[in-house]
Amino acid sequence: MIMQDVDLAWLAGIIDGEGCFAIYSVQRKDAITPSPSANLTITNSNCLLLERCREILDQLDIKYLYHDPQNSHQQGRKVMRIRVKNYSSLRKLIELLLPYLIGKHDQAVVMLQFVSLAGQRGKLNLQDRTELMNRVKKLNQHGHLVA
Repeated sequence: MIMQDVDLAWLAGIIDGEGCFAIYSVQRKDAITPSPSANLTITNSNCLLLERCREILDQLDIKYLYHDPQNSHQQGRKVMRIRVKNYSSLRKLIELLLPYLIGKHDQAVVMLQFVSLAGQRGKLNLQDRTELMNRVKKLNQHGHLVA
């Protein structure tokens, strides 16, 4: 199957509606202070929808984790989750989807900045990482306000 723009646009629409770009603090065993880390999650109860997401991610050679818990329910429905944690995969995915993202466009821009710099040792210090984490958190809480 050949990847088409419609597939990228479809996946971007799913991420706009069902995805979450997150940068959060992680306490590592070998570190004194928490360190910001990032991922993209897509959570849904429709296995056909998530299977199509997985097909597209596989075609793009994006590394991801798929979680289909036996007893995980949200509002009475079983939910499954796709999580992209690998920074090079996040960067590649965001670069491909950015032209199609609408609701999560600003979060994706901040996440792209984070993962691009985080992969370069010494380019993104803890203060800069924390600033980007706070920007994503604020966007996730408020989205776009209509005047």
